[in-house]
Amino acid sequence: MNHFENATEKYFQVYLLSFSNIMFVSTGALCIHLRGFISDTVLTIAFRDLQGMCNGLCSLLHGGREISETLLSMQKIFNLEKAPQELPVSPAGSTEITPPSDWPTKGAIEFKNVDLRYRPNNLKALSRLSFKAEAGHKIGVVGRSGCGKSTMCLALTRIVEICGGTVLVDGVEVSKVNLDKVREKITVIPQDPVIFEGTIKFNLDP
Repeated sequence: MNHFENATEKYFQVYLLSFSNIMFVSTGALCIHLRGFISDTVLTIAFRDLQGMCNGLCSLLHGGREISETLLSMQKIFNLEKAPQELPVSPAGSTEITPPSDWPTKGAIEFKNVDLRYRPNNLKALSRLSFKAEAGHKIGVVGRSGCGKSTMCLALTRIVEICGGTVLVDGVEVSKVNLDKVREKITVIPQDPVIFEGTIKFNLDP
């Protein structure tokens, strides 16, 4: 539930509470004004029915909120079913490459003129990026927030598919390797890691 829905619910709660108080005060004043003309039984029934009406309005408000949340959850499920599935190789229809069973053995990484955008109509997050990291070297990538440091890792593991260029690991083009094999062989620790119960090895390579 977003902030607007929360604010709307709080508004109606205050509105119903104020309405209930006004009705009780008005009914009490009317009873005082008409004392002697109305029996105690009628007054008791009037207050009881008024209380029931206020409780019913509150229940109606909460019921409407629950229905709204349920419909929103269903909408999210339907949208998830329509989400495009990840492709085994990229682009679709490309010839799949089967790397050696021990790939990667060295860990040399090369980006050749890589372009990447998160959505078809968005600007490129990576544009004509080219570099080579030799095997066994420790590389530090420095830059301001949003310059594409994390995007390079997403391109390497094919979390987001590149729209141009080539990413090579030990000379093998990553986009032509089966996606399951890529995720099995390459591990990336994100900026905000999620640690599951178990060993460090299990968290790095579940």
